Amino acid sequence: MESGNLDDIERATSVCKLAAEAEKDSVEAATQGPVVRQEGLRNWAQLLVPLLCVLTLAVTITIQTFQQRQQERSRQDTVWRGTPTQRNVSMGGVPVLFTYVDSGRVCPALM
Repeated sequence: MESGNLDDIERATSVCKLAAEAEKDSVEAATQGPVVRQEGLRNWAQLLVPLLCVLTLAVTITIQTFQQRQQERSRQDTVWRGTPTQRNVSMGGVPVLFTYVDSGRVCPALM
């Protein structure tokens, strides 16, 4: 065997090996795009999910507080309407009964 022929074979195998490695690297790079994108989405999800949970909890508590206040006002309105305050007053010697209702209106009624 000639040494020149052996060197050519070694060079050819090196070139083939480099070409195979380049193809392998390009395939890995093509498959890494979706993997990197998926990992990016996973990182955002790990950040956003707890924030959304806290935000949902805050909105829920705010709405429930508002509803409880509305129910309390409604209950108080019902109580005030059911038991109006009355006062006897004399106007020019004529007794007059004033009824105070929740709206602040005064309804006079002769006794």
